[in-house]
Amino acid sequence: MKEVFVKNKKGERLAGVLDKSKEDKALIILCHGFAGTKEYSLFKTISNELTKDGFSIFRFDFSGNGKSEGVFGEAGLLKESDDLKSVLKRFKKYKKIILIGHSMGGAACILAGNSSKRVKGIITIEGLVLPMITFSDSFLKFSPVVAFGENINEDEIISKIEKVKSSANLSITKRVLESAEKIFERAKNKFLLHDSFFEEAKEADIEHSARKLRKPILIIHGKRDTLIPISHARFLYQHCNEPKKLVLLNHPHSFIIKDEAERIAKEIKEWLNNNEIFNFAK
Repeated sequence: MKEVFVKNKKGERLAGVLDKSKEDKALIILCHGFAGTKEYSLFKTISNELTKDGFSIFRFDFSGNGKSEGVFGEAGLLKESDDLKSVLKRFKKYKKIILIGHSMGGAACILAGNSSKRVKGIITIEGLVLPMITFSDSFLKFSPVVAFGENINEDEIISKIEKVKSSANLSITKRVLESAEKIFERAKNKFLLHDSFFEEAKEADIEHSARKLRKPILIIHGKRDTLIPISHARFLYQHCNEPKKLVLLNHPHSFIIKDEAERIAKEIKEWLNNNEIFNFAK
């Protein structure tokens, strides 16, 4: 595992990790979702499984997230798409690249997918397709990053975390609390979403970009995802060109346990290895 830093077009340094396999038959780039990081446990599972199959993996933090430079509130869809394009330019030596994105990261993959012929396929996991509907119906209702704004009530946030702690399933308690603590830290430090975040959500035409894609796409979505409903996956599938595949599993949006993560990794491995169009042997 090697730390790799990439400059985006604004000159901000993006922090990433490269897991290089011996075969190095293709590069897979992992793109996290809203308020996420490259350390997402699902990504670590995918990376572990795919490096065994000879794929090299690069996972990174979008600007304003994790250890990358930039302002969290400015990390909109178009900026993240540009970040991904900068990453693609950094890895020019790879002639075969697969993009994998979770949630908002899936949208970035679709938006940037046509920017390079070296991108041979795209995989979305709980992919964001209709941002303004999702932000108004889901993200903005459940995220204290936005909900508390300038009027942050620390006692109220702590109470919410304790409520999660008392009700969480034991198998996911640790990850739930880690996520809640990160959200609390953002809220406490007033990491608010800027107007540009919402302007980019209006401007980004994911449906149009999906229609233009002429690359294989695998769409994975959990039936228990209440943040981005399964209808979004069906909508994306409807508007993509062949070859395409829709896989519906039984996981939630973010708190994906080990068995579910391994099932997702298995679906990805089978799709990559059984799809003759990739021809990774060469």
